Amino acid sequence: MSEALEAEIWQLKKSGPQFDAYTMPRLAQYLGKWIRHSGWYPERKVRLYDRRKARWMGEYVHESVKVEGRIGHLESNLLHFTCNSLSEHLKTMDRYTTLAAEQLLASGQKVTWGRLILEPPWTFFQTYVLKLGFLDGVEGVAIANMAALYNFVKYAKARFMSPGR
Repeated sequence: MSEALEAEIWQLKKSGPQFDAYTMPRLAQYLGKWIRHSGWYPERKVRLYDRRKARWMGEYVHESVKVEGRIGHLESNLLHFTCNSLSEHLKTMDRYTTLAAEQLLASGQKVTWGRLILEPPWTFFQTYVLKLGFLDGVEGVAIANMAALYNFVKYAKARFMSPGR
């Protein structure tokens, strides 16, 4: 966590919590650069919560905290160190796309040719243009391309895992 977030949490501890859970903006470092766009920032995450009022949800990928109560917001950054290299990102992506494909199949979703062909370029466009990934420089280009590749591989794996494809 950033020093500012640590100070914010200590202040909260002194004054006592007013909420059942707190979100904080997650600032990710990717390929050695802090990413402030590309849909990655400020990605608020619940990471401080009363265990009696919240629990982790999700079986496959991108689990999250489900809060049954009031949620407050902290302003300082939670630092997230993602990938130091594209090779590391590809290894992680291989594992996550398998889990995401399994999740698609378990939920009964059909993987159409349209999804397989159209979602990857749409994902690139969203990440790079609509979510201002171009402001993150070459790392933004990498993030947009990896996001598009993630969607393609996820859907392709789901098709190949499907019985009677």
